[in-house]
Amino acid sequence: MALPSDRSTANRNQTLGSSTAASVHQRRNMAVVWWSTYLSLIFLAIFIYGLALLVRVAQDPQLVALVVAALGALAIVPWAMTVLRARRGIDNATFRTPTMACAGILAFASALISLWSPPAFGVGALPLALVLATAALSLSKGRWWVIFAALFLPAAHLSLAIALNGTPAESRDLITVTWLSFFTVLGVPTSLWVWAVMVELDVTRQQAAELAITNERLRFAADLHDVQGHHLQVISLKTDLASRLLARDRPDAAAPHILEAHDAAQTALQETRALVQGYRKTTLTQELNNASAVLDSAGVKTNVTVPELIATWSQQPGSTELGSVLGLAVREATTNILRHSHASTADFDLTLGSAASVHGAAVVELRIRNDGAPAPVTQAPVNSHAGSGLDGLRRRLADIGGQLNTETTTNQEFILRVSVPRSMNFPAAHDKDDSQ
Repeated sequence: MALPSDRSTANRNQTLGSSTAASVHQRRNMAVVWWSTYLSLIFLAIFIYGLALLVRVAQDPQLVALVVAALGALAIVPWAMTVLRARRGIDNATFRTPTMACAGILAFASALISLWSPPAFGVGALPLALVLATAALSLSKGRWWVIFAALFLPAAHLSLAIALNGTPAESRDLITVTWLSFFTVLGVPTSLWVWAVMVELDVTRQQAAELAITNERLRFAADLHDVQGHHLQVISLKTDLASRLLARDRPDAAAPHILEAHDAAQTALQETRALVQGYRKTTLTQELNNASAVLDSAGVKTNVTVPELIATWSQQPGSTELGSVLGLAVREATTNILRHSHASTADFDLTLGSAASVHGAAVVELRIRNDGAPAPVTQAPVNSHAGSGLDGLRRRLADIGGQLNTETTTNQEFILRVSVPRSMNFPAAHDKDDSQ
């Protein structure tokens, strides 16, 4: 995970700060869309089925037709109750419920009885077609074939009723029933399917928001480790030296170390506050100077080699991101030298490489060497903690296309090489200067 620039940090903080309000607003909008969709579907089913049947019964009142109308109305009630389950999305179990089974039985009874009631020919099968089309959404395969069959079920019902009763067929009745079926059977499952897609998108949005928050927490934890780990190691070193001098009855010699430990604590406090606010700004040159001062005070002779071009460029505002990544490597290497090595000398060399490359791109390379390489068994814990140490630094560099390599020589020298693509921040116009 790459160390972000100050601007991107401020943008993330602003985004995370407004996420709660946006989430509440999104949930409110989803609730409005759901109830609008649900009530529209109920109205559509009742209006089309009830109006079509009432018009026909009014023209030719029959007791059987009234029974068909009652069974169809009763079938819509459990169907509507089952459709409520679709509010949280549609899966294979959404419509496989006892209430949907009850709706199917009532709708089938209505369709069966209406075969002997001329006013209900075709129309009596609308509730059954509606139940079948809705239940088909819970199928993993062949759902649209079932919906297609349900679409023409009322027309087939009308043809079968005419054949059984010997009633003359009228093309007007077939057209009317097919038209009503298209509105009801096609409109309901399509609307529910669109709603299910909206729910999936909303769940994906919530997961993306949670992932962003988690990544931000990990980034903050890693940055906090980078800040506190370095300064706490300096404080530990200084206080240890001071305690040894005090044990030898040399308070005058211990006093500077105590003051330096105090200064390190104050610096850590300031940088932690700046980190929380998202305004920590440390240039690469400052990091190298700090590392040199800390190592020199610990008795490690330090040599820092930085080309004048990089020293000038690292002070510019546009170098923030690349400088932060390389500064992180400097802090981590300094902490490891203090904690895990017995070095007497350390070299920090920064170069602009045209020969060296990362995935074919020119790089800025930082080489850090010390002559106190620890044994492998003591070096291992440094890389064992996810998100911290060299392992965490390697992942950060990988995220931006960089590389981290370590080498232990036969002379007990430990070499850390960090390569970062120059395209991150470094101007292409400097290529000519680099080759000189």
